[in-house]
Amino acid sequence: MNGLACVAAPDPPPSQSEMGHINIASLNIKGANSPSTLKKWKMISNLISKNNLALVCIVESHSDNKLIDALNKKHNPKMSFIHTHDQDKPKTKGITILTNTPLMNCSPTDIQVIVPGRALQYLTNWYDNPGFTKPHIMLGDMNTVEDPSDCLPPHRDPPQTTNALHDLRSKLNLIDGWRRANPLPEREYTFAQPNGGSRLRIDRIYTTENLYDRASNWSIVNSGIPTDHQMTTVEIYNLNSPKIDRGRWTMKPFIMKDPELINRIEVEGTKSLTNLANPSENPQITLQNLTDHIRLNAQCLTMTKIGRINSELKNLEGKKDKILKKANHLEGTNLERALEKTNHISSRIQDIQSTLFKKNQNITKANWHLYGEMINKYWCAHGKEAKGCNCWNSNA
Repeated sequence: MNGLACVAAPDPPPSQSEMGHINIASLNIKGANSPSTLKKWKMISNLISKNNLALVCIVESHSDNKLIDALNKKHNPKMSFIHTHDQDKPKTKGITILTNTPLMNCSPTDIQVIVPGRALQYLTNWYDNPGFTKPHIMLGDMNTVEDPSDCLPPHRDPPQTTNALHDLRSKLNLIDGWRRANPLPEREYTFAQPNGGSRLRIDRIYTTENLYDRASNWSIVNSGIPTDHQMTTVEIYNLNSPKIDRGRWTMKPFIMKDPELINRIEVEGTKSLTNLANPSENPQITLQNLTDHIRLNAQCLTMTKIGRINSELKNLEGKKDKILKKANHLEGTNLERALEKTNHISSRIQDIQSTLFKKNQNITKANWHLYGEMINKYWCAHGKEAKGCNCWNSNA
């Protein structure tokens, strides 16, 4: 196995109440501890914020104590890092567990290194219930597949590795959540060998039966980080938590400076002022109509401008999925051509995501250069500690 992490999550009694949830992910990043790969940590930080990931198992991080100390110093208190590495061969292998502290409201405890650089077990008390016996989640790069259907072209891995993984799963009473949620003939893959080679689903998340009943949205997605692995994710629900809705809508910062929106607001504002000259017009209704008009226009323009990039990514993902579904029934030269096409599309998706990351990074640098050393709203918001949502009981 390239690396795995086991998480013990205490089991609360099931309830029919509305649920809060956390997003858990696993990703092999092919090293991030050299001058050319250290930038991956900025991309990982952006990925976690963008996707609201609470726990991430980062495999092949090539981490050492110096790197983890630097990451904790830089990202504390918003994120915390723990890891295991091979002390005899530093900057190789390595598993790093990243916790999004505001979402989890707790840090990993009872950390046990099973195999240095390869396997790590820890406890996170998200449910605030101390009763547990075995790990409830096992995730990471297993470097083997238990079933030929998880390979393209299909083949069986050596029995000594598949039997060992099967015995471990049986002992811990764990199931392959993605496969349970996506039964055959559904197929997706998390690793692609270069130059149109075979594809494998070796990055997996296992859970107990009880926890699987509180999980949804099992996904395999492109992370946008330079690696030949896809990211596996799942949402885990806490049945005892109150329902936390999406909150009130707010304008995106970039749309507030959009000339087209500003022009529409000026036109509608002029109409509203003209209407107020009529004594029969109700000022409160006029203001409400103006507010609604601004909100609808802002939402429409935001969807249009963001949708141009998102639609291209969505179209590329759709093309890749169609080719892979056809490839499941191909052989020989036709299969090789199909895999080459999917590799080309995957590279294009990664290029677009990398361009978006660099653009956002430049905007952040510019804002910090302009506003980061003056006492203003930007400076205050940047230094403020992120906190979880406050909940109130509804009397409705």
